[in-house]
Amino acid sequence: MLDGPARIRLSPEAKQSIRKSHKILRSLLDKNQQIYGVNTGFGQLSTVPISQEDRRKLQLNLVRSHACGVGKPLDLGVTRITMILKLMTWAKGYSGVRLALAQLMADMLNHDILPVIPRKGSVGASGDLAPLAHMARALIGEGDVHFQDRVMPAMLALKEANLDSIVLKAKEGLSLINGTQVSTALGIRAISESQDLLKTADIAGALSTEASLSTRIVFTPKIHKLKKHPGQVASATNVYNMLQGSDIVHSHDDCGRIQDPYSVRCIPHVHGSSREVFSNAEKIINNELNSISDNPLIFPNGDVMNSGHFHAEPVAQALDTLSIAMSEIGAIAERRVNYLMKGIGDRIPMFGAVNPGLESGFMLAQVTAAALASENKTLAHPA
Repeated sequence: MLDGPARIRLSPEAKQSIRKSHKILRSLLDKNQQIYGVNTGFGQLSTVPISQEDRRKLQLNLVRSHACGVGKPLDLGVTRITMILKLMTWAKGYSGVRLALAQLMADMLNHDILPVIPRKGSVGASGDLAPLAHMARALIGEGDVHFQDRVMPAMLALKEANLDSIVLKAKEGLSLINGTQVSTALGIRAISESQDLLKTADIAGALSTEASLSTRIVFTPKIHKLKKHPGQVASATNVYNMLQGSDIVHSHDDCGRIQDPYSVRCIPHVHGSSREVFSNAEKIINNELNSISDNPLIFPNGDVMNSGHFHAEPVAQALDTLSIAMSEIGAIAERRVNYLMKGIGDRIPMFGAVNPGLESGFMLAQVTAAALASENKTLAHPA
């Protein structure tokens, strides 16, 4: 779904849960029960009562006032997954929104009508308020969307798809913008890309081992099983198996060579550590995407309970540590490039140049790699 259109269908169970939750909310409002963000103001204005005739306007004002993000738009895949995650929360039946709102979201996804969401404006501590407000605007026919390879007004795209915009009712504006869906969608993309990077890193490590005329003995799985780190064992086994048919590394099987550079010998230790950080981050992101992220919550027995379920701290910590782990993959790769630039006997000339001196070879490619590795470390610093 990061790369292409989604095909979404609300199951009968999801529809029933949404209907039931909305019915409970209506019943509570008919009894004049005070509910945060439904018949009160928001945040520090939560003690301000809102009259029945102003409830719809309250939700509309909320969406409009919070749509103040800036910067380039989120990638379409991230926007698509954000919308799916919002539907997943609603489908569990604790949000009180109407089925019509959920169905419109599903219909927009099926037509690949994706709101233009600026990527800056959320700190994740009160939910992804600003970006989700931009998402919400599209459902009411405001703002811009991507549709059929064009950016156009949301109302026009809905019309071309034979869909109608919606008028927000009680709690719906709040439920649209309250949650961790953008942070989690970014996390899903990071997990997907990190998974690919970990596979590529082991392949690059094996190629570097060959290029540097190093031995594969240091990757023997039984060595690494003495360390109780599954990620390390996995990376060592990957590299060891990829070098199975290498004539170059087999030439060292009986030579007793043990002093290959750290950036080769320690591939399993660095890659493996990053693998374990990845596994933990993947688990946290998976937990979050299957959780309910909304506030307040409407329970099946009629209880309305407020919490901090809009807070993205689990996602933030997971991605902070994942960023550090991925930057380490880049750091050790750059060190291997640097090692190869020195030349390897009569097999690899300095800087990999055919005619060193007359040609500079990969001299500046290594400098670029060093610059990127340093930048990655800066970008990985927790905010």
